[in-house]
Amino acid sequence: MSTLAESYQLARTIAQPPPPRHPGQWAEQYYRFAEGDPEPGLYRQSRVPLWSLVFELASHPRTRELTVVTSSQQGKTTALLIIPMHRMHDGPRVPVMFVAPSKELVKSIAERFSAAVARCAPLSRLMAGGRRDRVFEKFFARVRFGFAWAGSKIQLRSHPVGIAIVDELDACPENTEGEGHISVLLAARTKNYIASLQISSGTPTIDGASAIQSSWEAGSRYVREWQCPHCEDWYQPRAEHLRWPDGADANRAESHGWLACGCCGATIDDDAKPNLLARARWWPYDIDADGIPQPCAEWRDSGLHASFWATGFFSPWVTIKELRRRLCAAYRTRDPAQLQPVLNTYFGEWWSVRGDRPEWERVRSKVGTFSKGQSPDWTRGILLAVDVQRDRLEWQCVAFGENYQHASFDWGVLFGNPEYDDVWLALSAMRTKAYRGHRIARCIVDSGYRPGYDHYLRPEHKVYAWVRGQAGWAVAYKGNSQQRETARLSKSQADGILFLVNPDHYKSMIYANIRNDSDQYQVPSNVDDEFCKSLVSEELVAMPGGRMLWRVRRGEPNHQLDCLVMGLALASILNWQQSPPPPRHATPKQIDTSYVLGR
Repeated sequence: MSTLAESYQLARTIAQPPPPRHPGQWAEQYYRFAEGDPEPGLYRQSRVPLWSLVFELASHPRTRELTVVTSSQQGKTTALLIIPMHRMHDGPRVPVMFVAPSKELVKSIAERFSAAVARCAPLSRLMAGGRRDRVFEKFFARVRFGFAWAGSKIQLRSHPVGIAIVDELDACPENTEGEGHISVLLAARTKNYIASLQISSGTPTIDGASAIQSSWEAGSRYVREWQCPHCEDWYQPRAEHLRWPDGADANRAESHGWLACGCCGATIDDDAKPNLLARARWWPYDIDADGIPQPCAEWRDSGLHASFWATGFFSPWVTIKELRRRLCAAYRTRDPAQLQPVLNTYFGEWWSVRGDRPEWERVRSKVGTFSKGQSPDWTRGILLAVDVQRDRLEWQCVAFGENYQHASFDWGVLFGNPEYDDVWLALSAMRTKAYRGHRIARCIVDSGYRPGYDHYLRPEHKVYAWVRGQAGWAVAYKGNSQQRETARLSKSQADGILFLVNPDHYKSMIYANIRNDSDQYQVPSNVDDEFCKSLVSEELVAMPGGRMLWRVRRGEPNHQLDCLVMGLALASILNWQQSPPPPRHATPKQIDTSYVLGR
């Protein structure tokens, strides 16, 4: 500061209590657009009213997480800058980290932020100058505001923050240099602050394989609706409501098409849009058994995690005619690579695509000459695979013969909270279970879910504790699709009880066995439809850029597929695909001493 009076004024600004206003109200007084922007001047909430509730909940002391799903041209990046700028001005000030998918995008946003601060006199006075004013790092009253890109694990774990913001979540890598997903890394950065806030935003990508979709579904699931001027019913405008004459090209669709009400089918045009936007509302939705969002009967509060979804119809800068022209042009190309970006960026909707998987009826063609609960005649060894859920253990017994022939011949559920010992005692009792003279040779248990985790009351992982008590009969499993090896020992468990497995390899093997005509894999003659559907509950989807991703179909449990994956992985770990399993009449003692890993 140049004078003592300016220093005193800065101290008063820092120490005085904040006025009762949320980020949107603050922006109407201090956030100013540049002369070259489409609408220069002070920010107006009335221009994009969908952000009012987002701003209100962003400053609510109860909110810990915000998820915003929008199309392009809805003021998303501006809103993401306004929220932390308001906190840096009004307080309470906490360190901020703004994350974007690439270094180039981060630099662009950082430069845009610097220009916005320069146009805001109060914040400009609070910002430190000189060496502390860098492109990716600013300081406001000695509180850090940093920018980082999602591909750098060093930047993501170098500073604790009170506000963590990630833009375009779906474009961020799923595993940042082996450290995990960006959302998990950012959550770890905020745990030191009691009133922390984590914000995720972005445009949708592929239905069922979108990180921003999962985050939206985990929150309050607010959907932006408008009220039809004809029937006065509320609904969410979607791309499926656009109409145009048969055979029309993009220009004719723009001039002669219309938007049909999602409730009564009446025609809505651009003349009615300003009034529709001004009176629009947020309304909570639920997800039905088919994975389709449905409006709730009553309003519900957002709780700790508020999530919002607004389609492209709520952008004040894009007309209904323009949306209709874009969609018609994309449909006429019949190219998914053209249609998906239009649905994602212009309409803010997920691209629904069917992945590769066998028909569930195909599983019935793999029936053997045995019934459920009876091991096949060719059985030479049996493995038990267990999938841990919040209120039960799903299990499956897999029989193995020579040349890696295998069959799912028995499965079931052990009900009980895995946080307590009852269900684990029931699982331990299965060690003595015999099928036609065969005991279960080994057991593998999924440790991805940690039952009853509490750092102080239950510091030890319940699955690992049970496995250690089985004296080499059981091992723990954790899936890791990023590793090159099909299975390897984890360094995190010094006693060698945890194996990291790439499940994609075994899922592809299972689907290949279901499709072919061999008897390499078999199921009981009285297998039920539920089990058959569970084995093909995941599909292989091609993501943008060519990456392949296994996705669980909505409403289809995949627990028995996971169990079969674990059974095949354990057989490979025991080297049963190279050498035959233990002989038929071997005793449990012979099995344990001959096939314990590392002996």
